[in-house]
Amino acid sequence: MARVPPDFRPRGAGTGVGGLPHADPAACVAAAVRTCPDLPFWPTRPAAVPDEEMVRQWALGLPGVGETRGRVAWVGRDKAPGRPGLAAGAGATLDPFLGALRSRRAGWLKLQATGPVTLALALETGGRQAITVPAARGPLGMGYAARIRSLVTRVREALPAWKVLLVLDEPGLGHDLVAARPHLALELWRAVGATGAEVTGLHCCATPPWGLVLDLDPQLVSFDALADGDAATDDPAFRRLVEGGAGVAWGLVPAGPEGSGEPRSGGTPRRAERDTDGGAPVGREGSGDAVADRLLDLVRWTAGDYLPEVLARSLVTPTCGLAGLGETEAVRRLEVAADAGRRAWSLAGLP
Repeated sequence: MARVPPDFRPRGAGTGVGGLPHADPAACVAAAVRTCPDLPFWPTRPAAVPDEEMVRQWALGLPGVGETRGRVAWVGRDKAPGRPGLAAGAGATLDPFLGALRSRRAGWLKLQATGPVTLALALETGGRQAITVPAARGPLGMGYAARIRSLVTRVREALPAWKVLLVLDEPGLGHDLVAARPHLALELWRAVGATGAEVTGLHCCATPPWGLVLDLDPQLVSFDALADGDAATDDPAFRRLVEGGAGVAWGLVPAGPEGSGEPRSGGTPRRAERDTDGGAPVGREGSGDAVADRLLDLVRWTAGDYLPEVLARSLVTPTCGLAGLGETEAVRRLEVAADAGRRAWSLAGLP
């Protein structure tokens, strides 16, 4: 079973999932690096830049992928030879991000990419999803794996002393087709092979199918712990992942513009005051103290006597990307995530 290396002990460090609302690449990078100093993350701008939307960013320019009626689709390698690297307009924040870290003391950094299952579900060929067409699925998986390794290599060449956490974003794991044919997801993940990152994780903002996630065997799992935290800590497959040495990125800071902190299933809204930027509430449930309390509760339930070890392998994140918020509110929520882990470590009485 995959486990994080001994030196990956972020101790509840806060980091982002990816998307931010900033249109200017320099401002976007500055927000990501400043608010998450213990684990800076490469930010994207899906709301401001169409080519940084999660599917387009990772599909554009892949061998076999072209555009049909304004949408990316599988057209075949004979029509779209492609190349491993990101398309020109899809990674404008990457070089500024690498530049911002060159002057800092080396540590861990976070990259994220749309996962192969989600991509193969989003791309169509002949009216069918590419994931169901072997002639598309196999080549797509190989081209995707080459692109992932190209990204990690680019980062390593720029920042050779830094270590890389790469998280593959897989909301598609919640799709009915994947539930019915999980072997397709396993095939695509196995095709990725070695990414070149010290830690390769999986993020799923849908309710994670923990049995399948266990089979995929990521070194770290990232999920919406506001909606699914209690269910996860009761799930034997999730507990096996953690007991086996996987890290956990607990999504405990709400990402949506409502900011209520309520599970996706709804419920009675919590009392909250309104912020003037982005219309987002800023009640206590979004405070560092509340997030720290909830983090400790989930870790205790999962880890028992092994709380220090599991908390040391934990991160705190928003539940998903923050591109739907105003800039001020997005920064505030990243600050809450960064503060919560430090508070939780202190509340647990750990040195």
